[in-house]
Amino acid sequence: MAEQVTLNNLLENLNLFHKMNDAVRPVDPIRKRVLEYCGNSAGETCERCFAYWGNGRICENCISVRAHRGQKSFIKLEHARTRSCLSSPCRSNRPGHPWCWSF
Repeated sequence: MAEQVTLNNLLENLNLFHKMNDAVRPVDPIRKRVLEYCGNSAGETCERCFAYWGNGRICENCISVRAHRGQKSFIKLEHARTRSCLSSPCRSNRPGHPWCWSF
């Protein structure tokens, strides 16, 4: 069985993830909200996770929901505006609310 990804594991490597990716953000896959992480707490923002793709609607093939439900990571190649983006959400074991880190 694969090792659980904890919030502490992700935070320890956050600088590396920022260097490797254009965007690193925690997302609530159920509420479709981007979360803001500061210190030891996270808060919901007004930004919808699907706004990043510029299509104005929830993604038909939402891999953050799939990562949350399946408890594993997925990869999606998406064409947005004038570029192609590789997205890979990683489910985080956070008590209280589900969230995925989207890279």
